[in-house]
Amino acid sequence: MQDLRGKATPILTSRPLPERRAAHYDAASRQTVDRKVHSIDSSEDHTESELQSVTRRLAEAQLIQIAVVSCIIGLAVGGLLSITDLLKAARVRAAAAQIDAITSAVNTFRLKYNALPGDIPPSLASAYGFFSETKLGGTQGHQDGNGLIEGGAGDATVPAGETLLIWRHLSDAYLLPGSFGRQGNARIIETSGHIAGNCSDADALLPDARIAPSQYIIAYASHGTNYFQLLPVAEVQATPFPSYQYGSQGIAPALALALDSKLDDGVPDTGLIQARGLAGVNEEPSQAISGTRRGCVVAAEGQPGRQLMYNVQGDNPGNAGPCSLRIRMH
Repeated sequence: MQDLRGKATPILTSRPLPERRAAHYDAASRQTVDRKVHSIDSSEDHTESELQSVTRRLAEAQLIQIAVVSCIIGLAVGGLLSITDLLKAARVRAAAAQIDAITSAVNTFRLKYNALPGDIPPSLASAYGFFSETKLGGTQGHQDGNGLIEGGAGDATVPAGETLLIWRHLSDAYLLPGSFGRQGNARIIETSGHIAGNCSDADALLPDARIAPSQYIIAYASHGTNYFQLLPVAEVQATPFPSYQYGSQGIAPALALALDSKLDDGVPDTGLIQARGLAGVNEEPSQAISGTRRGCVVAAEGQPGRQLMYNVQGDNPGNAGPCSLRIRMH
């Protein structure tokens, strides 16, 4: 083949265009497929790795949740125990402050009026404007001025005469909050020193003791010494004869020990504060014996020089228990 100038033109030989395109498309398709296969393989590897990572994180989260729940339970239990301990400590502090306040009130009355409240002679009581017995005043146990708080007779502990008048005189002198022996059946009769009738409202005659619920403070003398005693008084009776009726729940041994330790020596049978029973005023405390845990005190085994200790291991739940406490006036 010649061009216009008469020269031969070389003929270019190559595969037809459709064949080249097909080959190009085949190569491109293979590359695409390879990439997709590689992508799928990589995706599967990546998915497996992610699953392992998620599983590991879930396991770690569960461990953290278990640890958090355990901490919460521990804090809750510890908090309950702490609250119980705080409430017990608050009761002991309140009871100790109350006993100190009453002791201070008695001593202030004695210094100011030259006689004990309840025991102040009628003439002196009348001169200061205090309640006075008009018939029996001056006889034993009725404002006789002998320095002992007696219930209408020598060493009598019943609710009559001076054992009731002590609280009336302290409140009349504004040395003790409350109003005792003034209203209803709790009213003290001038001619007898007894109350007007059986009284189920002990608050109207006696201060309530802050050591535990339903406990009251009784005053009396025994063998020439004046005492306060914390007892669960349910009723004060005038008939058929003056007497206290007691509830069945006194003070728990742990509370009794705490108060005794705070104000005295912590030993139930020595010192200013001593354990007593619930059967009556100045009764011996109940003692736990072999085979039973119930009791205010227990033998102090293995402790030389001591006979008894508070039965803090006994089954006495809460604030209630089989103890009463006797506190010597000083």
